[in-house]
Amino acid sequence: VDRAMARLQELQFAVTGGNK
Repeated sequence: VDRAMARLQELQFAVTGGNK
């Protein structure tokens, strides 16, 4: 569960950073 959450957070972070 921790790994899945980390992967999701990293994906969201990448999308937010790329969008901004």
